[in-house]
Amino acid sequence: MDPLLQPDEATDHFRGLADAPVTLIEYGDFECPSCLQAHGALSSVRSTPAFYVNGVFADVSFGLNHLYEAIDRALPRH
Repeated sequence: MDPLLQPDEATDHFRGLADAPVTLIEYGDFECPSCLQAHGALSSVRSTPAFYVNGVFADVSFGLNHLYEAIDRALPRH
């Protein structure tokens, strides 16, 4: 897996068990209004018991270029 898509325990915020069957990584900026809306929309997923979903928030306010590179690599090519 691309290292940019791996949660980073040193900088990301975790909620749930590391060995949960699903890991949801939310990339966002604490000062972005759209990110705030998305964060609220994901509340139902985050309310799933921690043993099912490991939620990770990755603050990308200073690293958007890395995020765009990771998204570009993750998307299928047509």
